[in-house]
Amino acid sequence: MGTKYDWSTIPVEANWAATDANGLTCCYTTKPFMWGNEWLVKELDEVVLCYRSEPKEDWKDSLEQRPVENN
Repeated sequence: MGTKYDWSTIPVEANWAATDANGLTCCYTTKPFMWGNEWLVKELDEVVLCYRSEPKEDWKDSLEQRPVENN
């Protein structure tokens, strides 16, 4: 099964990724929550990385947890 994000390019400390309505994708250490048109976390240090991507109509379904690696 495919993933929504290329996890090989996301820092290992990030466990979650989500894209806001405006196309801002952020990666988080903790699970973010939806507030208005964006994904948020309680503390700024829970954000590992943000980058601009294409806005998506289905942004509310963009939240994804880092897949578990099978070794």
